[in-house]
Parts: sequence; C-alpha cells; structure tokens
Amino acid sequence: MALRGPSRSPRERRTLLWRRVIRAVLITAAGLLLVLTALRRWTELPAPDDEGRATGAGRLRSELTPSGVRVVVEGGWGEQHEGVWRLHLAGDPWTLGRAHGQLVAPWLGAFDRELARGRNGPERGALGRWWGDQRLRWQLRGLAQAVPAPQLLEMAALAAEIVETEPLPATPFQRLVSYHALPELALQRAPLGGEAWRCLAAAGWRAGTADGRVVVGYAIDPGAAQALQRRVVLVVRPRAALPFVALGWAGGTGVPVGVNARRVLVAGCPAQTDEGLQSGIPLLPLVRELLEHASSLGEALRLVQRQPRMGASSLLVADGKTGEVAVIESSPGRVVLRADARQLIGAVNHLQDEKFEGDASNDRVRRYTTSEARGRRLTELLRRGAGRFDAAFALRVLRDRAAVEGGALAPGHPRALDGLGFSSAVVVDLRELVLWTAQGPLLAGPFTAIDLKPIFGLPVMAGQLAHPLAADATLGAAELLRWRLAREELARAQELAQAGAWAAAAAMAERVEQLAPGLPQAQILAADALWAAGQVEAARRHYRALLASDPPFLADVERARSRLAED
Repeated sequence: MALRGPSRSPRERRTLLWRRVIRAVLITAAGLLLVLTALRRWTELPAPDDEGRATGAGRLRSELTPSGVRVVVEGGWGEQHEGVWRLHLAGDPWTLGRAHGQLVAPWLGAFDRELARGRNGPERGALGRWWGDQRLRWQLRGLAQAVPAPQLLEMAALAAEIVETEPLPATPFQRLVSYHALPELALQRAPLGGEAWRCLAAAGWRAGTADGRVVVGYAIDPGAAQALQRRVVLVVRPRAALPFVALGWAGGTGVPVGVNARRVLVAGCPAQTDEGLQSGIPLLPLVRELLEHASSLGEALRLVQRQPRMGASSLLVADGKTGEVAVIESSPGRVVLRADARQLIGAVNHLQDEKFEGDASNDRVRRYTTSEARGRRLTELLRRGAGRFDAAFALRVLRDRAAVEGGALAPGHPRALDGLGFSSAVVVDLRELVLWTAQGPLLAGPFTAIDLKPIFGLPVMAGQLAHPLAADATLGAAELLRWRLAREELARAQELAQAGAWAAAAAMAERVEQLAPGLPQAQILAADALWAAGQVEAARRHYRALLASDPPFLADVERARSRLAED
C-alpha cells in the first residue's frame, strides 16, 4: 500500500501555485535581463582608445580679419564669410575631431539632442522609444568595424566635446557614429507616400561643355532636421591622407560632397535596393574615405569595390585632371560604373543602370517617390545644355522648378528638381578649381565663390579672381517668404494630424492651400484629415483637386482614387 502525504487545503494549494508562478516570473525576468544586458553590451560601439589625449575646453582665441572675426583653437580655425561658415582643420584624427568639436561647441549640444530624439522614428511613449533604440543598436552593431579607424578616432574626439545636459540613449560616441548612417536609415523608414534625403547631381565635361572643362552641380535635402540645416564648408588637411574641401554639417565628420587636392570630386546620393542594409560603411563616411584616398576615377572605383557597403548609393565621381566623369552605382553586393557618351550625366535617388532594373525596392523608389519625374526633367535639361554646360548652367539645373517638358508647377512642388527644400548645394569647376556654395535662403540667394587653388597650394594667376554666382531673379523675395511661411504652417498641420487632431489639421492645411495655391502636400493632408474626421464629401473635393494637380506621389494617387470609388 503506497504511502500518501498529508492532503493540502485549498488555501495551501493556492499559495503553492502563486509561489510557483512568482518563481517562474522572477526566473524569466532574470533571464530576460541577462539577455538584454548581454545584447546591449554586444551592440555597444566602443570608442577608440584616446591614448591619454586631453579633452574638454581648449584654449580659444579670436582674430580680426578683413572679412570679420576668426575663432582659433589648436588644430584649426573657423570663420563666417558671406553667410557661409568655414572650418579649417589640420592634424591627426584626434586633433581634427577635437578642433571641430571646440569650434562648433555653441551648436553641438542642440545638434546632438535633436538628432538623438529623432533617430528612432515616430515611436511614441517610453516603451516605443526604448524599443526603437534597441532596434537601432542592433541594426548598427557593425559600424565600428565598417567605418575606417581614423574616422572613428576623429568621431571619438568630437564626441568627447559633447556635454550632456539631459539623459539621452547610448554614449555620445555611439550616437555620433549612428548619425553618420542617417541617409540609409531615413530611406529605409520613409513612408510609402514620401521621400527622404532628396538628392540631385549633374555634371558636364569635355564635349558636354563649351571649352572642355569639368563642371558639377550638386544639391541635397537632408530632411526636416534643423540640426542638419547648419551647413559648413570643411577644409581638412589630414596628417596621412589627401587634403580636401567638402560641404558638410557642424558636428559631422562624414560628408556628402567634396573635392580633394588631386582634383577628384565625389558627390553621394543615397538609394535603396532589395539587399536592404548590411554590415558596411555608410554613404557619408564612404564619401570622406574616397576624398582622402582617391587620386583618380579608377582609384575611387577600386576603393568602392573593396569596401563592404551598408546600403545602396549613386556616387558621381569627376576627375579634373583627365576629364573623366562617371556615376558609381552600388548596393551592398554589386558595383556598376555608369558612363555617358554625351559627356553629360546626372543622378537622383534611384539607380539607373539596367542591372538594377529588376530590383523591386529600387523600382519602388523610382515609381512611388518623385525620383523618376526629377530624373526625366534632369535628362531634358542635360540635353538642352549639350555643348554649353558651365557653372551658370549647372546652377540653373539645381534651381529648376518646372515640370517635365517645361510645364508649370507651383513653387515647392516635389516633382520639381528644386522643390524649395535643398539646404546644401555646391557648383564646382574642376579645371579652374573654384567651388561655389549657397549662401541661403535655400538656393535662391547668391552662391559664394571659394578659390580652391591657394587651399591646395597652387598658384593663383592674375585675373583669376573667382566671382560669386548671382541670386535667382525668377524667385522674388515675397514669393520666397510666402513659401517659407506655408512650409512652417504645413509642418504644424502635420504635427496636428500625427496627434489625431484631424479637424485642426484640416483647417491648417486649407490655410496652406490659400497661402500657396496648387501645393499638393497641403491638398493631400487636408483630404486625409477631413476623411479621418468623418467629413467625407469635403475630403472627396480635395481628392479630386489633388488628382487634377499633377500629384507627386503614387501612393497618394492610389489612396485618392480608392476613396473616391467608395460608395
């Protein structure tokens, strides 16, 4: 006969069950905590060893110059001239980064805080922000191995100048490194009916120009982040690499476009392919790497082929010594050199070589954003400029606000090459070694001329003084002011819509329509907000108006047609 223990009362059984549940929960929580701790440590980007170098505020002095005031620190100096900030940096990577950080110290905190808050996308609430940060850390876990070591050391020195005034995710170094992947991350997360990091590049050389020179125009819109609107011209003399001049941002070491001392220009446009994002170097550090080490188009191509790449991109590379120009189109697993027999070439946000025609993600960018329409308009203008492509013509291309075949578009229309969103732009003549950059506002103001010859140690002959490029006479001050006001109100309307205040968003969007007639962004926002608010007939009126106004995004067209077809 089997012995049986004393029977338990119902209360004792419930107590035992709760103990087991609590024990299981605690064990599970401890396990999850260990896993998350291990994951966080595994995804930590360790800063390079500073080898005891000093950090913190350095000795800073100011000097009066004919153009204003120059701020000087060890390893560099900065000054504002004709509305453009220039930073001159020289030395080893740590000195470069430290001088950069000290010169932009007044802006660095705001730059870091804004990008840190915005890099996780639209997640709301503490849990959403935490999850976005963990996802981002996992996605970027290989950057420390992908970015060249000198650039990492420079970023570490710059990050050491960041003074944290509030809790932010990750270390300053990890945040700064992740900012250099913003083009790839922004394109990956762009909504179906929108686009991010709009880019435009155009070049003419040899027979494409009037006298055989090499001329490039380039513009980029990094998006809504105000931190990236504070652009600077970087003049960098690395200790063990080629000197270069680039257009960048206060607080960033990677750059989208630049020219080095061997007359090689590199301009990068982000793209997308089905390969997605891999463990590799992002676009901005890649452009910097090419500027520091490529002495020719061929060397630039070989460097790209050897580098594992994070995402897809178009790199317009021009060699002012040989007159060779081509676009290197690449994805993480493929590199293609695209040339043009007409000696006129351009790039937008989709890859154009036939080898990428079967790529669904690239096709999505082409059809669902404005990239195809902008590419067609760019091709028209390049044909028109055959044999006379010069700096003035390149600037007209960057400022073009017409539709395909020259049709009229409302100012700020996304289908235009210049949708009045470009904040950073350059025109470069590689034969004369002159770089022009926008003074602002946007591309409508004059372009300041920077003679690169004395920067690269070349003689300047008498009569070679570089002159600025004139302001845009086709866009009056009143029209530009009206557009800027409309854009501010449109941003506010989008905030209201994201908060679910549909009626207020619709009212604000209708105000924008009155302020800037024909602007499709306001039409679609008003229609969507009215639809969400239950005002179906009013929404349909806006959808009909949208379809009659050359809407820029295919997703908006599909949604408008679907809702108009509903009973």
